[in-house]
Amino acid sequence: NTSLSYQSKVIKNRANADGVNLIKIFSEEGKSGTNTNRPEYRATKKYLVDNDVDILYVYDTSRLHRNLLEMTLDLKWFRDHNKKIIFVSQDWDSSCEADYDMIIAQAIVDEKYSRSIKNNSLRGLNSRAADCMHTGGKPPYGFKVNRDTMLLEPDETTAPAVKKMFELYADGFGTADIIKWLSDNGYKTSNGNDFKVSTINEILHNEKYKGCYTWNKAASKDEDGKRNTHKHKESYFKKEGGCPALVTPTIFEKVQQKLNENAEKHRNRAPDRYYPLTGMIYCSCGSPMCGSVKYSKGRRYYKYICNHKCGAAPIRADYLEAFVINAVSNCLFSEPNRQPLLDSLNNISRNKKNISNKEYRALRRALTGLEERHRNLMKALEKGKVTDSIMNSLEKIERQKGEIHTKIKLLSRGSRQFSEADLQRLQEGFGKKAKPAHKVKLYFPSDTTAVIGHTRFTTQGSEKNNYNNHPFEGSTDTHTFALAHNGVLYNDKELRKEKELPETKIETDSYIAVQLIEHENSVDSNSIKTMAEAVTGSFVFTILRDDNTLFLVKGDNPITLIHFPEYGLYVYASTTAILTAALKAVKLAGRCEEVPVNDGNIIRIDSDGKLSVSTFEEQMQQFDWRYLYRLYGYDYDDKDEDYANDLLMICGCYGVDREDVELLLELGYTTDEIEEMLMDSDLFEQIMNEVKTLYQR
Repeated sequence: NTSLSYQSKVIKNRANADGVNLIKIFSEEGKSGTNTNRPEYRATKKYLVDNDVDILYVYDTSRLHRNLLEMTLDLKWFRDHNKKIIFVSQDWDSSCEADYDMIIAQAIVDEKYSRSIKNNSLRGLNSRAADCMHTGGKPPYGFKVNRDTMLLEPDETTAPAVKKMFELYADGFGTADIIKWLSDNGYKTSNGNDFKVSTINEILHNEKYKGCYTWNKAASKDEDGKRNTHKHKESYFKKEGGCPALVTPTIFEKVQQKLNENAEKHRNRAPDRYYPLTGMIYCSCGSPMCGSVKYSKGRRYYKYICNHKCGAAPIRADYLEAFVINAVSNCLFSEPNRQPLLDSLNNISRNKKNISNKEYRALRRALTGLEERHRNLMKALEKGKVTDSIMNSLEKIERQKGEIHTKIKLLSRGSRQFSEADLQRLQEGFGKKAKPAHKVKLYFPSDTTAVIGHTRFTTQGSEKNNYNNHPFEGSTDTHTFALAHNGVLYNDKELRKEKELPETKIETDSYIAVQLIEHENSVDSNSIKTMAEAVTGSFVFTILRDDNTLFLVKGDNPITLIHFPEYGLYVYASTTAILTAALKAVKLAGRCEEVPVNDGNIIRIDSDGKLSVSTFEEQMQQFDWRYLYRLYGYDYDDKDEDYANDLLMICGCYGVDREDVELLLELGYTTDEIEEMLMDSDLFEQIMNEVKTLYQR
């Protein structure tokens, strides 16, 4: 017996036997443990974060996860937060080392079992699809399923509506006209709702209506477990004549042609850029300005122009928008305006609550009226007056009551009281959303002499939350600074606990470097030395101080620094290949020299270009590169062929070009030998020089 009530009973009995006070029970029915996109799972994690809870009781491992990676991450999270999981039916305790190994082993079994079930189910569905049988769920509108043969058949009541939809669209009528015809003729969707534009479009695109059976056409679910049913795979199973045709192939193809033509018109009509200031800015002549695009030498330039076309020069959209957003942010969140802004937000919240109260009373009155009408109609039914009119009225009243109950539930929520913390979060997110680097517009103050940047390979912390992305900002009593990190740190949580550093919403391991420097309350070679000797992992740090002083801190990760004496310019990147490609792309030429940067070096470049070098003591680390591979979420297979593919995929993390690894494999070096070279950059460079000299590559 694995019903929810039975699982709950077993867990309560175990908690009582352990003398543990069971605070709250979370349960979810019909949800798979193969992903974490489950409401109750997320609610459980949030409750554990927000409350002082020591133990989580779970019926068995498969109830928590059927995914090895997720199970491993959860076990680590529980250990890091001094909490434990008890798997009741298996009598395993995650804080016990022996049980910990058993949990991991069982997680592997659970994941394989889940995959096996999925594969077996898919084989069964594929077999049914090969015979053009219905594979489950509701059949397409206009069809029904023959329960003896499980084949699709025309539904006599709804098939004529499908035929009419195609005929109307083929004759030039729009979706709004089709929806009106369906409503006037009493047609509803399979769920009893009115037709919508999206429903009509889905029907008009469905190949089954021309007699072509399709299976497994929808695109796969995304990483959050959601599926876009409007997105299709390039290759899927289809069989002409596999199901009855409700429309002729000629009409179907004519409809497809019109759908494509209309989609093209919408694409041409829709702007390829959003202009947020349209309608809010005005020309010097008094007319409003709107967004426009200009073309020059094959490039597009987005601008704001005067609607009246008075002759005033257009203004570049990116410059103006950045200026306005910055000005509004500075105005809104300046110290004199913070309290008035908070007061205004809370006044708006209170006013909305007052309006909600009036709407609430009006809805309650309407609900009372509907309930009275419902009682009167029920009395008529009791007296034997059963008519279509009464039944339709009852159905309509029930629907209206449901809508009112939903609105009342929404209005019953309490008003929001805004705090200084809310204001701070609003300021942090104002105009600062994560975006691809090539879309970032850069604006530098006139006195800028140094710039740092970072392209992030996500390990910890979602890149969609911009606060997780480098460079990070830090401050001491005397300076502010920005810090970027290339590599992976492993002891950030331990250091935060050891040095009693504040908790932070930033999930990235790199941020511990900022906190350590802030803890020293200075940004100089000494504080950076202390930080570099404290962290464990692979790293290169770049730190830019507010007086344009740049620090480069090299651990065991690569960095290349080049000096252009005639320009007074230093340029760096993680590898020579990347830096060379970048310099070529920006057409930066001239005499240059590479500045040697060794492991354990702290390079300081002052705003006047003066360079100095100090050192820190490197920690000796035993590091298995496959741990890094697993950290990025890939499965590891010990087969030699897969091992070679693993090396090719991961070598960039060590500053090694994929082509060099391919060359070594081609020349007969084993994967173990190449792995050893990756661990020793000097050895790798020596071997590559010998190989390229010998084979003149």
